[in-house]
Amino acid sequence: MQKKKEELVSGYRSAQQTRSALTEAKFLKAAAKLFAERGYSGTRVADIIRESGCSTGSFYHRFSDKESVFHLLLEHYIDEMMARVKAYDLEPQHFESVEDLFHFFTEESVNSVKDKRGFYMAVQELSLTDNSLMQRLKRITQTLLDRFEEVTPKYLDQIKAENPEEAMKQACQLIVTLSWRRELGDGVHFPEDDQEFARMMANAASGILNEAWKGKN
Repeated sequence: MQKKKEELVSGYRSAQQTRSALTEAKFLKAAAKLFAERGYSGTRVADIIRESGCSTGSFYHRFSDKESVFHLLLEHYIDEMMARVKAYDLEPQHFESVEDLFHFFTEESVNSVKDKRGFYMAVQELSLTDNSLMQRLKRITQTLLDRFEEVTPKYLDQIKAENPEEAMKQACQLIVTLSWRRELGDGVHFPEDDQEFARMMANAASGILNEAWKGKN
């Protein structure tokens, strides 16, 4: 049975009515915006309340503190990304080549970070002292790797690596990791243009699948 959000997020009381849910959404949107602009530590509860346009009482009716807001954002993000990953259609008939598949996936990875930049910045900051955050996000990565592994047999004619499934997963992880680092400003030498970056990552991922020293005759 799927746990309710109240069970997963300490210090949070779920909205029971439509109006209350809309107020909650305003707090989450405000927090994500401020985390992107100021970072998690630079954002105060008072800032979230002011940015949301809602009352202090409304905030504390739902949340005990800023941390509970972040953790609700985390749960929403996990749910959203799990659904998104499961909905990907990675079948070869939709792509001209496996390189085209990686180009598509890079675009998806970049856009997912851009859409949730404030959330990712908060994760990056908080994970320095809380290892459990990355562990929780690994559910998404593992589901993603499983999806790519499922379709690997359908791309075997384009893969020379000795272990095609492992090569496909490594390529996927490369794209996820570098897309995250680029969008958060860690990759100063990455192309600024999204399409150029997608081409670069598609080429790099294809290279992993075709390592000559691990190739098949």
